[in-house]
Amino acid sequence: MASDAPPEEISRPSLDGGSLYAVLLFRGDYTTWDWAFFVPDAAKTPIGALGSLFHTTQGSAGRWAFAMENSADFHQCAEAVAMVRLADLHGLGSFADVVQELTATFNTVDTSNTHPAEFSSRLWFIEAICVLHDCGFVTCDDAWLLERELKRYAFSAMDSYLEGGGTSPSVPFISLNLISGARL
Repeated sequence: MASDAPPEEISRPSLDGGSLYAVLLFRGDYTTWDWAFFVPDAAKTPIGALGSLFHTTQGSAGRWAFAMENSADFHQCAEAVAMVRLADLHGLGSFADVVQELTATFNTVDTSNTHPAEFSSRLWFIEAICVLHDCGFVTCDDAWLLERELKRYAFSAMDSYLEGGGTSPSVPFISLNLISGARL
C-alpha cells in the first residue's frame, strides 16, 4: 500500500546523485510514455546534467533490447514528462559502481515470455522493478500499483508539459520513497 504522506516535490537542482529515478518520456501520445530509469552523476553540477539512462530500444527487426546511455542530461531533455525518485543507491559506492551494478541487474530482466508485438518499455520497466525489488535495491511489493501511481502522476504532469509547447523546462520531480519502510 502506498504511503499516506503526500509526495515530496523536489526541484531540478535537488536531484540526488546516486539515486535511482523513474522517468516517463513523451512519445507523441497524451496517454503513453517511454519508461526508463535514470541515475544522475553527483560529480557533474547541476546534478542531473550528466547521468545514465537505462531503457529499452526497439531494433529494426522489431526486437526490443536493453540499452544504457551514459551522457543523459535531464536538464535539457525536452521529452521528459515526469521523474520520480525511487531509491537511494549511495550504499553501492561511486557513480561508476552504481551504473555497473544497475547495468548487470537490468541485463537480467527476463521478458522472453512476452510476444514482441505486445512488448513495451512499460512492461520492461515493471519487470525491472520486480528484479530491483528481488535484489534489494527498492522495496516494492506491487509493481503494478507503482505503475498505476507513476501513470497517475504523469497524467497530471502532461498538462504542464503540453502547456509548455511539448517541452518541459521544469520537469516535475517527486519522491515516492520506496526505501526505508514505505512499501508499495
